[in-house]
Amino acid sequence: MDGKISFYEVKKKPDLYKVPVTTMQNWCTAVPAHGNKPKWLVERDVKRRTSLPKSGGTTGGSTVLGEAVEKKLMTEMADAACARCPYMFDEICDIMRDTAIELELVIPKTGTPYNKLTDVTALAAGFIRRCAQAGVHFLEKRGRKLGLQRLVNQNYSALKAYAAKVNPELRAFQKKHGIKILVKDVGNWDETGVDLCAFATTGLYLIMEHFGNLVVVPFEASPHITIIVGYVNGKRLFILVIIKGTEGKAPSAFHAQLLDEDDGIFLGQTPTGWVNNELKVAYFKINAEAGHFGSKPTVINVDGHGTNRNNDELTDLAEQHNVLLVIPPSHTSAAVDGMGTQQCDRPAHQGGPIACLKRRFRELLKKQFFAAVRSRKMQGKVSMAEVLKMLAVAWEESFKPELMERLNRDVGYYNDEEGILQWDITRILPPRFDSAAGAPAAAATATATLVPQASAPAAAAEHDAALAGAPVPAAPAPTVGDGAPGPSSAAGPIPTPGAALSLAPAPVRINFGGRAAVQESQGKQLAAIAQARADVDRIFALNRVLHEHNQPAVPRPTEPIYRDAATLGHTREGVVVGSAEHRAARKARATRKDDAAAKKSASVNRFWTNHRTSVRTAESALVEHGGDLSKLKVSELKALIISRTGGMPKSKNNFNGAMVDEARAVIQSVAKTIIPPTPPRAVPSEAAPAEEDVEMAAVEEAITCSFCGEESVPTCDERGNTFCSACDVRMEH
Repeated sequence: MDGKISFYEVKKKPDLYKVPVTTMQNWCTAVPAHGNKPKWLVERDVKRRTSLPKSGGTTGGSTVLGEAVEKKLMTEMADAACARCPYMFDEICDIMRDTAIELELVIPKTGTPYNKLTDVTALAAGFIRRCAQAGVHFLEKRGRKLGLQRLVNQNYSALKAYAAKVNPELRAFQKKHGIKILVKDVGNWDETGVDLCAFATTGLYLIMEHFGNLVVVPFEASPHITIIVGYVNGKRLFILVIIKGTEGKAPSAFHAQLLDEDDGIFLGQTPTGWVNNELKVAYFKINAEAGHFGSKPTVINVDGHGTNRNNDELTDLAEQHNVLLVIPPSHTSAAVDGMGTQQCDRPAHQGGPIACLKRRFRELLKKQFFAAVRSRKMQGKVSMAEVLKMLAVAWEESFKPELMERLNRDVGYYNDEEGILQWDITRILPPRFDSAAGAPAAAATATATLVPQASAPAAAAEHDAALAGAPVPAAPAPTVGDGAPGPSSAAGPIPTPGAALSLAPAPVRINFGGRAAVQESQGKQLAAIAQARADVDRIFALNRVLHEHNQPAVPRPTEPIYRDAATLGHTREGVVVGSAEHRAARKARATRKDDAAAKKSASVNRFWTNHRTSVRTAESALVEHGGDLSKLKVSELKALIISRTGGMPKSKNNFNGAMVDEARAVIQSVAKTIIPPTPPRAVPSEAAPAEEDVEMAAVEEAITCSFCGEESVPTCDERGNTFCSACDVRMEH
């Protein structure tokens, strides 16, 4: 071997080279030694190593870097964590290794100097434990995004300055109306987006080992859906759902076909799917019409969104309904270090309405969508009507009115000694934020985010043992800087993944020499049958449970989404729709359908009224001429075709016998006329009939038909034409 090898080969052939690729990368950067042989070749073949050397620890209770260095590093880590720029564990290892090299320290266990290849994982783990003993606990957790602008704006001094401005306005508002508003009566609304794919990355799923962790979601790119939620006086407000659509127009009311009257869900649309001034005004109006605003003076806390701050119509409406809109500084909504100013943005464990709503909605959506995927009829689709219904169910089930007063207090509202409602969130902030710059003070009392992790070789050894089916040995206690034992882990035997489980019963040997053996055999067979039947019953029970579990959270919509102009005309405030609009649109559509059916029926009746006499005449002529079509007139041929088809003839005339041929083909396919019976004469009203009606009825009782000679009671159509009841020929009188 000449020492030339690629990292790709090391990674793909670990059994051949027996060295982890990360260790190989570090060895390859070292200076060649031992006759200019590559470092990795010397480490593997000469020193028989497959991992980096451990640094070891010191004896006598001292530390490798010294107490002063560790205290400095601890305070630096605490300051960085409080400033939202925490270190990672690997970074701490690099810092400690480089510091040991800079100080020219030696590894106590081996006596060799520290170098770039020294593994200091155990040394860093001991340092983290000593930080905990000193009262500074670092926990390794996944980070959360925090915008820089929010970090800059959300500070103690800015919130204190805002309190000095808003409190006089709150006092003046209450003095104007002669009331004292309680903390529990303060309201809040806020906008948020709804991600239909969020349930895939939240919660834990029972996924088979080595089969991946993919979870199917409705759309690869979730459609943009915005909702406005809120509460006031401890009661939840209606929800406005906003989707993408034409600006200034309402979506189809049939999206609301699953909603009930008291669901309080309305749907609007904008070109971007975000809320605009028009929809924010509509949101205020529908809640005002429901009595949520206007009954008494109210304070509502809202964020600095443009539809709240730069909306003159909303401001006028709020003033008309005795509502004071309080808008804290921008970028202070999120509950960061207790400084969040929006109740709806609070986390779920504190009862934040948005977080609780989304958590319940994700559960319902997962159930609804998985039911759609597992069902062939539903074809893996979830309609907007179902989304609206699930939001209604989630809002009703997740809202906790008993926590609203606490939320109002958590964002800074309180009643002073006089009972006047005031706001000052700095009253409840931790002492370490009470500074001009809003920076943390004592780092020794802070809690940052960092904990050690197991070394790669140890993790690899445990993984190999697990795959081999052998018990995983307890990890030896590592030697740390102060000589204290590190954490150890032990596990029991792990079954081999993929091993087959035999379900076949052991063979039963039967001695047929005696009756007892036969009875024993029969008993065992009956017991086996009973056990099998019980297993089948359990399977059926499981199937029933699965069937119930896989049912959708809300029913499927049964009506299509109509988008005609008449349907879209039923709206609330011109731009939103709800359950009432859906019922009005459905009633209007049913009325239009009935009107269209009545119009068509009247048209058919007029058609037959116009052609009934000619049809009867043509049918009589056909019988009179013995079925010879050539002896019929063109008008009779036309009427005959109408009699058998219910429509006008295709031929315009009888040129070259065209209409005769058409009539002959019609007669061969339709044996008799399809003309409906003559409609009966209209029954007179309950009121006393007029004299002329009585005279006409008396005359009609004794009319003799001039065509057939029969005397009968005639019938009459809508136009007043009289027909013989025997031959349906029009009669003159």
